[in-house]
Amino acid sequence: MKYLGPEFVEAVKEASYKNRTWKQTARGFTTRWQTLLTDCPGGVDRLIEWDVKKTEILSASLEEKPAPSDWRTAPVDEKKFLCRLVCEYPQHIRLHKQEFSAMVAIGLGVYDILGNLTETMKRIESFDAFIDLLSTIPAEYE
Repeated sequence: MKYLGPEFVEAVKEASYKNRTWKQTARGFTTRWQTLLTDCPGGVDRLIEWDVKKTEILSASLEEKPAPSDWRTAPVDEKKFLCRLVCEYPQHIRLHKQEFSAMVAIGLGVYDILGNLTETMKRIESFDAFIDLLSTIPAEYE
């Protein structure tokens, strides 16, 4: 299945209910955020909106727009979302392959955080656990 395509996102959602390591590591993680993948194959940007309650993904919606999309400069609706995590598609593949953690990606400038930086950083361990959850889903890279 295509990495961070519709089938992949659905598989992550299902895994969130079953994966014990995710549930133990994320410790009741509850938040809503956006992941913006820029420069995806096919010349698109992908925006995924995640809604997680106590480590269970209640919803995950995926949209695509031609790159560069207006999502890159649009402000985050902080009434709805904690943050928007922005990453180029090839770099996100490196996260999926667990070449580095979300924290390291932020330090390297690979991952940008838009929105509430302080509250996002308080949850960085849970975001790392989320990357680990993503890494349990096999995927084809385009």
